[in-house]
Amino acid sequence: MQKPLLWENLTQAKQHSLLGKIEGLYNHTIAPAAFNSLSLDKQQALLLLLQQFSTLHIWQHVRKIENVYGEGGVGMNFIAWPSFLETLHWHKEFSRRMAKRPGNDGGFRERRARFGGLHILYKGKGESRNWDAHFDMFNPLFSPANAARHVWNEVINSRSPNWLMVRDWLKTQN
Repeated sequence: MQKPLLWENLTQAKQHSLLGKIEGLYNHTIAPAAFNSLSLDKQQALLLLLQQFSTLHIWQHVRKIENVYGEGGVGMNFIAWPSFLETLHWHKEFSRRMAKRPGNDGGFRERRARFGGLHILYKGKGESRNWDAHFDMFNPLFSPANAARHVWNEVINSRSPNWLMVRDWLKTQN
């Protein structure tokens, strides 16, 4: 069984990327304490999201992470800088097609990923906008077959990927 990671063992680049974003997470005032308090699945989820957001050049728009989850889905709730919405509107890797869910004001899906595509949702307006980003098992924008798999697995049967699945998908994409 894998043990949780330690802040001290992260690369300086990962530490630098997380600084200013995870302070206050689960009532921990400094980043090392916040990261070290996370269970392994949440640590891995956070690092996978950091990796994919960085690959897509959108990590700098994340202002503050409020929640991370790695089992029963892999994602995070966060506050973004005001520039984020406009960035996603114009980003060539994201589409608003099939992205909005009931109870949300809007959303975006990663266009080209077959498995493990990012799905980003938001509620609210302006500075008070709250964001959710998670990885879908099947990206409905990839193909009609994937759209059917997405509906069957994630909508009807409420199945979500865990961090091990997402990690393996990202290895094949990047």
